[in-house]
Amino acid sequence: RINAYIGEDGEVEGEASALGLDLAGLDALAVPRGFGLAAARISGHLRARRGLATGEPARPLALQAEVELSGLRITHERLVGKRPVDGAGVRVQLDGLVRTSPPRVDFNAHSLSIGGLAGRAEGFVALSPATADLKAELPEQPCQHALEALPRTAMPRLDGLALSGRARGHARVRLDARDWSALAVELDLDASGCSALRDADQAEIPRLLLDHVPFRVTEPGGRERDFPLGPANPAWTPLQPLERRVPNAFLSAEDARFYSHHGFDLEYIRLAMVRDLTIGKVERGASTISQQLVKNLYLEHTRSFARKLEEAILTWRLEQVVPKRRILELYLNAIELGPGIFGLREGARAWFGKEPGALSALEAAHLAMILPDPRGFWRRMHERPPDAEWHAKLYDLLSIMRRSGRLSAGELDRERRRTLELAPGFHWINETPFNR
Repeated sequence: RINAYIGEDGEVEGEASALGLDLAGLDALAVPRGFGLAAARISGHLRARRGLATGEPARPLALQAEVELSGLRITHERLVGKRPVDGAGVRVQLDGLVRTSPPRVDFNAHSLSIGGLAGRAEGFVALSPATADLKAELPEQPCQHALEALPRTAMPRLDGLALSGRARGHARVRLDARDWSALAVELDLDASGCSALRDADQAEIPRLLLDHVPFRVTEPGGRERDFPLGPANPAWTPLQPLERRVPNAFLSAEDARFYSHHGFDLEYIRLAMVRDLTIGKVERGASTISQQLVKNLYLEHTRSFARKLEEAILTWRLEQVVPKRRILELYLNAIELGPGIFGLREGARAWFGKEPGALSALEAAHLAMILPDPRGFWRRMHERPPDAEWHAKLYDLLSIMRRSGRLSAGELDRERRRTLELAPGFHWINETPFNR
């Protein structure tokens, strides 16, 4: 039902109402965009009002809406990965103002429910200049209720997880395209009242405290091999006897505040967002060592919003159960340091023909710096030896280690006089590292 009214003063007002309107006719338009409407229905009420009196500047378009969408199918891989979500729904009650000069939308979602997860949101988005201030609030609610509201078909590693307690939180993002460095990110999620009654079937975090942690790695060509984390694996490297310079290189390169955060580093996330917005593309994530360990042990290496949520929940559980030093030990033994090269011992042998404890700070810095793309760096170093540009990056990391107290002044001076020497016979034979 649609009604419209034009007043004597030029004011225009319109209303539209729908009750269980079938959206199947729009399915062909939605599917290429990653959504299915074959079973979707919409109900709601929309009211719009705008003054258009002659000789007066156009006033904002005022909106009031209460809308419920149900039966939505989500196939967009950036949202849910390769596992479609059926029966998704959203309900929102909001007020808004739409301005055209300059273009800007202000909104206040008094009530917002996504998949049963209730909250509220408000803020504005402007186009010229591009600025935004967005706030969201999650009122206190049972932890299990929040967990059940997530699209579980897209998060199979959470099956079986049961929680007790209550959680709440709020988030805010402020940005201005004229100065991306001023980006502000606030997140206050209080899940301290949550505890696990039962761990997920495919991610039993307490097992990471045992001496034997099952782990499978993928070789070049897709072949898998068992690579358990623990003394039963000849490649296992305990953290305790390692010289501090070795783990310190990885901490400085990957997660400088590892020992002070609880699984997530908000400032690192903010800096990564600034970098990505500045260059206009997603270059690298902002995962902590805890998040990377969860991803390596339990999750598919795909990028989707659902997988990041899955990762966040398992990281929260990891930090609840496993001590920091154990997390770091497992991480150093699970990371890939070249094609088919896993863990610190295989990496030290393949790159330098050494045991991990014999690595210099410069060599440890090299292994830490290749982590974003270990297979790519392996190919690159076979095409040409480490050049001056690469050495400059390694020296920069060593300087960071010095400033954070992870390297002495004498060690820094000594290492900056070194050049990187890869192992003799550093080459490929039949797609397998020769000296593994």
